[in-house]
Amino acid sequence: FFQILSEGVHRFEGTINQYTGDGIMALFGAPIAHENHAQRACYAALHLAGTLKEYADSLRIERGLNLSIRMGINSGEVVVGRIGDDLRMDYTAQGHTVGLAQRMESLAEPGKALLASATIDIVEGYFELHDLGEAQVKGVEQPVRIAELVGVGAMRTRLDRSRARGLSKFVGREEEVARLESALERTIAGDGQVIGIVADAGAGKSRLCHELAEICRARGVQVRMGQGVAHGSAVPLLPILQFYREIFGIEDDDGDPEARQKIAGLIAQILPDALESLPLLFEFMRVPDPARPAPDLTPDERRRALSELIRRLTVARSETAPAVLIFEDLHWIDPQSAEIIETLVDTAAETRTLLILNFRPEFRADWTGRSHYQQIALRPLDAAATGELLSEWLGPDPSLSGLVELVVSETGGNPFFVEEVVQDQIDAGVLVGARGHFQLERPVASIRVPASVQSLLAARIDRLGEEAKRLLQTAAVIGQEQPELLLAEVEGLEPERLRVFMRALVQSEFLYEQTLYPEIEYAFKHPLTREVAYETLLGERRREIHARVARSLEAQVDESSDAHAAMLAYHYEQGDLPLDAARWHERATLEVFMGSTQESLYHARKILGLLEGVPASPMREEVLNRARGKLIYAASRSELPDSEVEELFEQALRGLDPGDARARASALTGYSVARWGRGERVEAIRLAEEAVDLGRRGGDDEVTAGALAALLNVRGPTESPRLTIETFAEIEELCGDRTEPSGKHGFPPLLMGGPMCVIALWFAGRGDDAEKLLRRLSERYADLPMSHSGVILVVQTQALSRRGDHAGACDEARRLVEACRSGQNTAALAIGYAALGMASLRAGQPDEAARALSEAVKISVDRGLSLGIAPVHLASLAEAEIECGDLAAAYHAIERGRKLAAEQEALLMLGVIDLQHARLILAEADTAASDRAREKLDAIESLAHERGNQGLLA
Repeated sequence: FFQILSEGVHRFEGTINQYTGDGIMALFGAPIAHENHAQRACYAALHLAGTLKEYADSLRIERGLNLSIRMGINSGEVVVGRIGDDLRMDYTAQGHTVGLAQRMESLAEPGKALLASATIDIVEGYFELHDLGEAQVKGVEQPVRIAELVGVGAMRTRLDRSRARGLSKFVGREEEVARLESALERTIAGDGQVIGIVADAGAGKSRLCHELAEICRARGVQVRMGQGVAHGSAVPLLPILQFYREIFGIEDDDGDPEARQKIAGLIAQILPDALESLPLLFEFMRVPDPARPAPDLTPDERRRALSELIRRLTVARSETAPAVLIFEDLHWIDPQSAEIIETLVDTAAETRTLLILNFRPEFRADWTGRSHYQQIALRPLDAAATGELLSEWLGPDPSLSGLVELVVSETGGNPFFVEEVVQDQIDAGVLVGARGHFQLERPVASIRVPASVQSLLAARIDRLGEEAKRLLQTAAVIGQEQPELLLAEVEGLEPERLRVFMRALVQSEFLYEQTLYPEIEYAFKHPLTREVAYETLLGERRREIHARVARSLEAQVDESSDAHAAMLAYHYEQGDLPLDAARWHERATLEVFMGSTQESLYHARKILGLLEGVPASPMREEVLNRARGKLIYAASRSELPDSEVEELFEQALRGLDPGDARARASALTGYSVARWGRGERVEAIRLAEEAVDLGRRGGDDEVTAGALAALLNVRGPTESPRLTIETFAEIEELCGDRTEPSGKHGFPPLLMGGPMCVIALWFAGRGDDAEKLLRRLSERYADLPMSHSGVILVVQTQALSRRGDHAGACDEARRLVEACRSGQNTAALAIGYAALGMASLRAGQPDEAARALSEAVKISVDRGLSLGIAPVHLASLAEAEIECGDLAAAYHAIERGRKLAAEQEALLMLGVIDLQHARLILAEADTAASDRAREKLDAIESLAHERGNQGLLA
């Protein structure tokens, strides 16, 4: 490579300025797709600078010309495109990465090479750099760190870099170390061993070899190490020559005569009968003796002679003492070096030699089938070992827990990825402190791929065949997991042909087979690999694949299922199909009622944003109108400020066609629930009644049913049980046998109104009818997750308590609380806690009841999320506090409940509060106050008869 580069400079004398400018970037850009491209570029830049300097000096002397040599190096992804005309067409690298390299060149002084920050991150330590600090560069928003390339640094491997930082704790490899120690013992005893260590890049092959070397040195066993290098496959025998230069003790500054003297000295000492082969050995070691040239042999004869000489040298050295030979990164070696390695493999078995060879899964060699060969496959660290590694490095600060979990999940147990991700967070100022005592400066929601990891993974991807690379990119678009049928459909391949390429990706350890039955499903071994593979796609092709994935997935999923709605919405959106994306975002909002409020808000807002630039059509207007109502309803159950909810409602009204009664009714329905949640019951009833009227006038049964269900909730089931029962009967008639559960408001009318009717039936003294309706609702919504059908579970807990199954009621209520908590719906969580409190109260557990009801009050009252039902929660809390004997707390709850009920003009709720007040008076055992208690009870009885509420009488 360097020879070609040097010759190229002289060959293109006439265009030297172009060569040292654009040519450098073409050479070190996309055509050299390699994980160490930055290192190679720096080596080449140093070599080129020296060559050009000599050339410039000669031009100055011979022709009186002065050349200004400047170089700029940057690293990153580029777009490679064709430029030119019909007669001349060349490839060139384009994009920000190239532009920044050009900026570095323009900033460089004559005779200097400047590096941009992306290259600095990759090569720092491997090269000596002069840090020039940060500078504002034209065309770049943030300041760019710049450094001058001075020379070659002390580091050669990633392990050297880790050692300079301070090696992390060696964890999770106890079994592998034990196997290596056992092999060492057998070698010392005279039984030579050959062990291959195979693992993905960064899994810890070099660290394991380092630990073995330390063990050997501690026991006085000689260790010799060879290292494959990134450009080794293009340079014959490079790692072998480096290895034998160490064995012969040849230093970098030794000249040829000194090198020959050291080689001859060792041969004379351990293998004197091979002195006649010295000319051949000198030639092999690239220090030929002009006085004694090597014999004239054919290539095959020279290869056999060298193999025999290396075999004899290995045997002779092992006779004096056992030796450990370690060759790393065999996946980079050239064919000639591979032949020498094979000779060592065959020789080790007959000597006291432990030969350790490490390589990546894609490496193949015939000697791996030898009977004396063993293999250690390094698996990723498990979560416990990764956590231990991070704990030792970062420390125990509580702020780190979320980051540790994120790093463990994203890095897939790859130690190198773990170290680089953490170092990246340190460099970015996210982690502050010192080793073992770090703290998280600010929250981390996601992890970016560090430049060192990105270059490593991108290089591995670039080395794949075109079909395998294409499939890996498609898999990255699909997601972390990829069903085989979906992959085949998207790529248009028969499953058998697909498996041929997928097998290669599995063998290379990009993917693994996650499930085999009933359908084969693949998954990325490391989430970071998926991210890098995804980023290698250009925008147009990425959109095309997303669109194909969306269409294929939509064709495969059950039409009535919303399980894949969010995924389909994402793929359609990334595929630049906004109307389809909005349609599936709407399906995702079907989970609004008792599901995650934040997710519901997200999907509803997405719909509005996606449809903003879509041309008008009936489908667009239908989806848009429904989205407005659902957004308002979702907002009503969130912790958004009142002003923001009101603004959302005003925006919805401004976007409506004034003559569209159905759309206005949908918006009013959601807004009525919002006002009820904020404690404005009278206004909420008015809005819901207006929505009902508009729905009826618009002739839309679904809109009318939704508005009636909202009216049932904001009015309350106990204010007039008879009216609630009649209203729900109308809802059932309007809904009919429809399977669509959502309505146009973000909630299913039957699911929202049914439980209200169950409660009304109980209070009307019709317990059997209440049980029948509850069974029907439970069967109809049996497939909904608990967090979404929780309103049914609330009345189910009450039903269990009414039947005397208090333990069962408490268990159901606890499950409901957990489901609401995991579903991230805080408003629903208040209802869950209230159900648990009432179940515990009926079970004779007043302390637990008081704790649960206090949580319900904190959410519904203190956080203002369900003020409409808060008086009931406070009444129940008062009852629990009375049972606990804390009469002062009960009195406080009663006063708060009475105030809220009065503000909402909810007479029955006031009656419930007064009932608890009467109990409190009686609990105080004040004879004089008993008359006041009797007066309250008489008033409640009169109200219950008036409203037909027998439940209050009970």
